[in-house]
Amino acid sequence: MIYQEAFANCALTEVKMLATNPPFAYDDSFSNYNISLYVPITSISSYQITNPWSKFTTVKTLTGEDLEKKKCAKPTISVVDGKLKFSCETEEVEYHYTVSNPIPASGVGNDIPFSQIYTITVYASKTGYENSDTAKAEITATGGKVGDTNGDGEVNAADIVQIVNIIMGE
Repeated sequence: MIYQEAFANCALTEVKMLATNPPFAYDDSFSNYNISLYVPITSISSYQITNPWSKFTTVKTLTGEDLEKKKCAKPTISVVDGKLKFSCETEEVEYHYTVSNPIPASGVGNDIPFSQIYTITVYASKTGYENSDTAKAEITATGGKVGDTNGDGEVNAADIVQIVNIIMGE
């Protein structure tokens, strides 16, 4: 339903309707009917005989581009300040994620290396858009001291060298 005067003060140049059946609209929903109305090809005659849609001076068919849903961009996955962060070129999306650890650990002893690989998958969704492709990343979490990038239990020059190499892409 399109309410009374919903578009009465709008400077519309065209109206595109995706509905195959003309929705109910009041006669004064639009103030200007001297513009083009675009509708699905199978619905032209329905719109031409239904008020107030029949008041539009020109009724045309929607193009394939009008009918296609846009697709959300594939998100990226990063770790910032110890937290997973997702980002996407499509604005105002909702992220749907799964974090899994396929390697359960158990055993006997007191010298246990703590290194886990987490698999993260995420996709983006937005009303009126097709869901994005799924992004996937594997992140290794190691126990020990903050800054101990090589897992030897100490924070030293070797860790700094490893960080520099990562930054330099080596």
